[in-house]
Amino acid sequence: MRRFTDLYAEYCTEFTDCPELFHTYVAYWLISCVLERRVFLAQGDQQILPNLYIVLLAPSSLYHKSTAIHSGVKILNAVKPDFLYPQEYSHEALIDVIKDKPAGSFFYDEISSLLELSKKDYAGGIMALLTTLYSGGIYRRKTGTKDITIQDPFVNIIGASTINWLKTSVRGQDIMGGFLPRFLFIPQTERTKILAFQPPADVMKRNHLVNELGKYLKVEGEAKYTPEAVAAYSKWYSEFIRNAEGQDEKLMPFLHRLVTYCHKLALILSVDRGEFPNITLQAHTEAKLRIGYIARLLDETIIQGLGLNQFQRDVLRAENLIKSRNSEGISNSDVLRALKISAKDWDGISRTLVESEKIKLEQVVGHGRPKTLIYWVGPHA
Repeated sequence: MRRFTDLYAEYCTEFTDCPELFHTYVAYWLISCVLERRVFLAQGDQQILPNLYIVLLAPSSLYHKSTAIHSGVKILNAVKPDFLYPQEYSHEALIDVIKDKPAGSFFYDEISSLLELSKKDYAGGIMALLTTLYSGGIYRRKTGTKDITIQDPFVNIIGASTINWLKTSVRGQDIMGGFLPRFLFIPQTERTKILAFQPPADVMKRNHLVNELGKYLKVEGEAKYTPEAVAAYSKWYSEFIRNAEGQDEKLMPFLHRLVTYCHKLALILSVDRGEFPNITLQAHTEAKLRIGYIARLLDETIIQGLGLNQFQRDVLRAENLIKSRNSEGISNSDVLRALKISAKDWDGISRTLVESEKIKLEQVVGHGRPKTLIYWVGPHA
């Protein structure tokens, strides 16, 4: 049996000159949208869901990124009508939309429109909302007499951007707030095909794709790694973390999310390979190769030019340090020594982290003078 991802990429490359890599990730997005929350992987007391936040990256519009997305949108609309969310909204209107329809997907020809929208006064909380909804947990908000709960959300995002726009327009706080690191950035810098005229799409192949994707509407349950896949993932994870420790600090929020994305892709691949509920060694291997490619290109296509200043870099360093000591906490003096910063600098950093509800401070009384312990209370995923 041929996989949906292969069939879809083959179908699209017949009538477009978009990079095949883009079609593959649009196919992953389509499978994710169809699976929703019915499929999951248990990790501790959490569930990893197959939802994806994807950005297709290329140097210019000549790579036809939006064409790749719209081809997928047509297939999705045929399988799951009305699954897509609106593209223009206020913060409050969006909350109401997702409350009534907790499973859905956004798509953007230019992801810049989402980031620019989030900076407007009437939509200022959108970035924080989508950051929270990524993990699929319960979202609660109270404004005046209105008490809103979004139960069991399943939100997907797919969009496109130019590499130059990302480097010149993204702010440090977009990374520090955790929103951008939740995206899979799929860079493509070389064209392998140029079509002056696009032939008509094969209608029979399109209908076959709709039928094949529709079969995944019946898939449900918990996925589990096979014993050999557990061993392979454990080895890969250890090597990935060791390599990450030596990387630029600006990369850390992205690399941390890629660990989770390796699970997400393996989950989607287990379904597409016809192996669900098993995540086999082959599915894990394919997922880790995808993640490895993205990790290798993160620095040259995304991180360089984002321009975090020293204060923002120190905030990221502090976050990583406090997270690593979460169970026992860490003292102010230990932070100063580990980060090699002054008490004055730490005062500003700690105030920023407290105000963003990422850390809490507790006074501990012992035999000597009382001391302050710092604990991480922000998101871990």
